[in-house]
Amino acid sequence: LTAFAGGKEKYEINMPYDSVTNKYAYSKVVAVPGKSDHDLYINAKNWSKRKFQNEKPTIDEDSTEFMDKGNFEISVLMNAGMVKMPIKGTVLFTMDFQFKDEKYKLAITDIKLSDNASGTTTEKTMEVFAKEVDQMGGIYAAGKGAGKKMTADIMNAADTKMLELIKEIETALAGSNNKSDW
Repeated sequence: LTAFAGGKEKYEINMPYDSVTNKYAYSKVVAVPGKSDHDLYINAKNWSKRKFQNEKPTIDEDSTEFMDKGNFEISVLMNAGMVKMPIKGTVLFTMDFQFKDEKYKLAITDIKLSDNASGTTTEKTMEVFAKEVDQMGGIYAAGKGAGKKMTADIMNAADTKMLELIKEIETALAGSNNKSDW
């Protein structure tokens, strides 16, 4: 948990921060009783292909490791004086799955933010974004600490969607990879 003080208010960021690598990242080992490493691998690969329509994953080692890139859009309302201004962007990331019988490890790293919902503008790592956005907040918003609040709002919106994505992954990998299993 990271905290920013802006004026009299304190803004907390819920996104996990790895103090060893000095990066925002997610890591989880999930037990899936009764699933072989190959079943978990196939489920991860099928889920990622459906979710992100990516035909060529970054790493594809049968039954041991699968790495792919993903993204999702976020939108937050920022208070800009008398008006609420929508801020939209795309969160981009790398997912690394490692498989063993009855469990897998998921690491979500290289988390970046693109300034628009299409993901076509310059990407910034979350670490750079967190440092630079105070200046952006001063440009976009009225009041001391507006950048710190904007940082927390955007990063917490990304964290909420990332946790939803992780739950979706857990459900998909625990499911059946047999199309006729109903």
